[in-house]
Amino acid sequence: INNKLVIYNIPFDGPDGIYDQERTQNGVPVYGSRQTGTTGQVKHYAVYISTDDLEGTAVGDAQWNPDGYGNGGANIRRTTYNLPGGVGEYVYLGTYAGVRQKDELGGLHTVTGDARLVLDVLDPEGDGTVIGAIAGVVTNRQRTTGDGTSRHPLPALYLHEVAFDVDTGAFTEGGASTRDPEGAVRDTGNYEGIIAGTEGEGMGSHVLIDGPSEVQLVTYEVLNWTADVDVPVIDP
Repeated sequence: INNKLVIYNIPFDGPDGIYDQERTQNGVPVYGSRQTGTTGQVKHYAVYISTDDLEGTAVGDAQWNPDGYGNGGANIRRTTYNLPGGVGEYVYLGTYAGVRQKDELGGLHTVTGDARLVLDVLDPEGDGTVIGAIAGVVTNRQRTTGDGTSRHPLPALYLHEVAFDVDTGAFTEGGASTRDPEGAVRDTGNYEGIIAGTEGEGMGSHVLIDGPSEVQLVTYEVLNWTADVDVPVIDP
């Protein structure tokens, strides 16, 4: 409301938990906690996405140092739920937003990207059991510091296939990972979420991954040198 968020149960972000919108990153509003001389001792940032059927928030502190990630969390809520009316495969295109904290180093990045999720509805098994499956990928992962300074982009985030509960539209314990330029696994974690909407037209998820905070690629070239030296001969 009025470009503000209220987030409860986060220590040191002020007694009222009010976050004011400070900027927009790739269309996603970014909020910062209020600070005074005596309250809000640790600066926190949050991202918020909403549709008619879903809303999602992620928050983290930007100054924790040196004892771990600090405080933060994520939340997804929906208003209604039904599966899509047909039996088939569906593609969901949307926006990704999150916060990225550095263990022991302190600091925070806000991250945005483009999400593509695929849904296979009511896929019958050989024994008659009816299940569904979800998978996805997040590309164009751009990150900035809390004040909006851009940093090097992050690799694509792969959301591995996971089954969902057809009665509730919920899914849990899906694997998530990224790869470095050589194809080796860089970040790992998991994701979970919900399907939403009167016709299943929405999907929301939160992802938790761990990996290196920074990667520096160094290239080098090996040169072989041959020295042609004339050695003088001295007569005794």
